[in-house]
Formats: sequence, C-alpha cells, structure tokens
Amino acid sequence: MLLNVSASAADVELEESSGGLPEGLSFGGAIDVYFAYDFDRPPDHRRPAFLYSFGRSHGAAVNLGLLDATFERGPVRASVGLMGGTFAQDNQGLEEPGMRNLYEAQVGLRLHEGVWVDVGLFPSHVGAESAIGVENLSPTRSLTADNSPYYLAGARVTAELADRVTLSGLLVNGWQAIQQPPGQPGVAGGTQLAWQATDAVSLNWGTWVGHEQPAGELRLFSDLWAGLTLDRLDGIAWFDVGTQGGEIWSGSNLQGRYWLSDLVGLGARVEHFSDPGGVVVAPDGEGVSLTGASMHLDLRPELSQGRAMALWRLEIRGFLADREVFGGTLSEKANLAVTTTMGLRF
Repeated sequence: MLLNVSASAADVELEESSGGLPEGLSFGGAIDVYFAYDFDRPPDHRRPAFLYSFGRSHGAAVNLGLLDATFERGPVRASVGLMGGTFAQDNQGLEEPGMRNLYEAQVGLRLHEGVWVDVGLFPSHVGAESAIGVENLSPTRSLTADNSPYYLAGARVTAELADRVTLSGLLVNGWQAIQQPPGQPGVAGGTQLAWQATDAVSLNWGTWVGHEQPAGELRLFSDLWAGLTLDRLDGIAWFDVGTQGGEIWSGSNLQGRYWLSDLVGLGARVEHFSDPGGVVVAPDGEGVSLTGASMHLDLRPELSQGRAMALWRLEIRGFLADREVFGGTLSEKANLAVTTTMGLRF
C-alpha cells in the first residue's frame, strides 16, 4: 500500500482561514457540572466505587472541563485535549503526573484514500458512551461504560471498507492505560467493525485482547451495541462480555430517550452487570452482581450557531446488588441517588 502523502507547497502551507486561524484548525470544549444526592449519605461524599464518572455526592462538582483543538489538512490530522474534573481524577489518577489531564493527544496520517493510521492517546473504540455528557442518552454513564476503557494509548489503523462500513485494528498499551504498567507482558490489541446499516440504525462490534494484572493473565473482551436515531426517539441496546483467569463477567443495558418537543425530553435506562469473580467490579474486594434502573428529564435550550449544544438534566437512579455492598440507609443491598447535571459542548 502506497503512502498518499505527496502534496504541493500550497497543500502544506498553513494558510489562514477567514476566521484568522490556520486552515483546518479549530478549537472547542465541553463542560459538565453536577450535584448528586446519594440517599446512603456516604461520609466521604463518594458514590459507589464501581462508578468512574459523576462520582461525588452532597455538593456541586465538575465532572469534566475540556478544551480541545483539532487539525486536518490534506494527508495529516491531529487532535489534543486537556481536561480536569472528577472524571479525570477517577479515571486517570494512577497515571504519571504529566499524563493525568490529557483527554487525547494523537496524530494521524492518511495512508490511502479512506485509510488512516493514528498514533497517541485517543478515546476507546469500545462502548456507546463517551466522557462528554451531552453526547450521551443518559445523564450519568452506564455500568458497561464505567467498567470498560474510556481511553487507550497506542496505534490505530482505520479503513473505510464501503460507504457505511469501517474496520479498525489497534495495538495499545493496556486496558485504559496511557503508559504500559510495570511488568505488563507486551502490548494489547483490539478491533472495531462499525456499520451504519441505515440512516437510523448503526451497529458496532469491538474486541480487546491483552494481558492484565494479577499475574499477567490473558483478558479477552467483546463489546456489541446497536444505536437507533429517529426524529424524536433515540435508543441503545448494548452487551459486553469478558473473561480473565477462568472468570467471566458481562454487562448489558437498554436505554432510550423521546423528545416531547424541541425543548423537553424524557429518558429511561435498565442495566445489569454480573462479575462474580470480581475481575473489574469488586466494591469490597469480592465480586458482585448489580441490576440498575434510571429515569431522567432533559431540557435543551436552543443554540442558534455552530455545533454548540447544551442540556440541563435531572436523573433518579437506583441499584440492587445480590449481596450487601452499600451503606444501608435504604438497604445494604440497594442504593438510590438523584443527580442533576448541566452540560455544554462547544
């Protein structure tokens, strides 16, 4: 395969656009602020340990504050994002200090028409939800999203096989790891097949394989989800399954939202996550099975320019566990919380 990188001087030169920025360069950002009330009233103001977003209670908090820049010109593209907030603390707190506030940092090169290789730190290829609140159907993230990678670091090759089919292959440093952990036996890998079946229906299948702790055991993971986007109705059906060290875990959720008007939307979610071996969810060091449900209200003010989108959201969410893992105000097997969020993507 030939590298399609030949370009004239006019193609490479960073000409200024009408807005005064170099051609192909743009800036943006996202903000998610929230207030959560956990009826268990945890003394440390932390939500259950298996939640890695919107993880504080009894006070106003910033889940994500993000500033990003993207560049695409001819055969080259790049993106970089800097973030802060409780999402960064809970997901990247174990990274090296210089890496903890990187949302993404990647550079891409077009190898051929429709074929790109991107290297660096980038959002994960698995899952139907992202860290940016207004991009998701529900105000808080699902158990399947919070307990699979939000980001990966390494290299990704993406090829458009047809107008509506894209195939990706990845080599990465580990399961949500910017730098390869000490003692990790080699890199991990994965694939993604994305099919836009119709204008309304999309299907995505992602895989991940690599060695993880303890003892460098082989981890295999598969992620499958389908999305529905109609004029007023959006929906997701999602199923994950993984295995490591002879243990199997799985997660699933079904969520939807219906816009009663251009301003008001109502949504709901049901979910289940089973990890009897405690591979990825072990709130007290032991495995658990969780069933959850939530309902929410969305208010969407009209923004007349650009891609900017804002949402005010109110959600009530509950969990039921197969054993006693919660604080016990309602029941040591149950947890209930109310969360309100205000989010903006610009």
